[in-house]
Amino acid sequence: MDDRRLSDCAVFARHLADEAGRIACDAFGTSIARRKADGSELTDADLAIQEMMVRAIQTAYPGHMILGEESGVVGGSAEQAEVAEYCWVTDPLDGTRNFAFGVPVFATSIALLHRGWPVVGLVRALPSGDTFLAVRGGGVTHNGREVSVGRAALGERSLVAVQSTIRGPDGWIVIGLAGTAALRNLGSTALHMALVASGAFAAAVAWECRLWDVAAGWLLIDEGGGVCTDWNGRPLVPFGRAGYGGAEVPFVAAGPESHGQFLSRIERVRDLTPRGRA
Repeated sequence: MDDRRLSDCAVFARHLADEAGRIACDAFGTSIARRKADGSELTDADLAIQEMMVRAIQTAYPGHMILGEESGVVGGSAEQAEVAEYCWVTDPLDGTRNFAFGVPVFATSIALLHRGWPVVGLVRALPSGDTFLAVRGGGVTHNGREVSVGRAALGERSLVAVQSTIRGPDGWIVIGLAGTAALRNLGSTALHMALVASGAFAAAVAWECRLWDVAAGWLLIDEGGGVCTDWNGRPLVPFGRAGYGGAEVPFVAAGPESHGQFLSRIERVRDLTPRGRA
């Protein structure tokens, strides 16, 4: 896909985010949540946004596959999505729990993958409307202004995004990192990654996340000059079949000068957890 067509896809992603934001903001405070099989929240707004995105993508790009949090793979199987020339990966509402409980911090995440590599990535913070956008080879912008990851070494005053969890021993990672940095959890993995890409957060780590949470954010960080790998320092992309099938995609993200430092810190903490010792 040439640069002009990629730019057209980026414009299309912005239109999707505009409509997603309208649906979400109209429903905020009134949408009723229910539990999915994995225990996470689901609202009518999640479904309405996902359905809108699937219809719009199928109309504009009928030859492209789709992977959505609420739709699964559309147009084939996970095996086919892994090798598809183009696949849109969407999270209609990242931070549904915030949305459902009336916390005004959530996001829409949209990515276009070319044979498993993100080539367009957009994260729209809601309800603020802040937009983080990257096109392969074109850098990353925040509301149209070029931004990049932070370059300073990690310190106690660095803002580091972490997940909070009530499941599993990885909650000890949050405890282990306490005191090494100023920890933050906004309730949206996609937004955490966008803020690393813009330099607001020095680093981010997540474990309970899926491909639709990270696909756009990976490109934002990469185009912003940062590094985003798995917990062993291995590349996340191209994304493999397990990710398209809904497997977890844990990551560690930071600036190029501090990624190794942060990865080592995570490893030391993880060695102390029950799962790390197993």
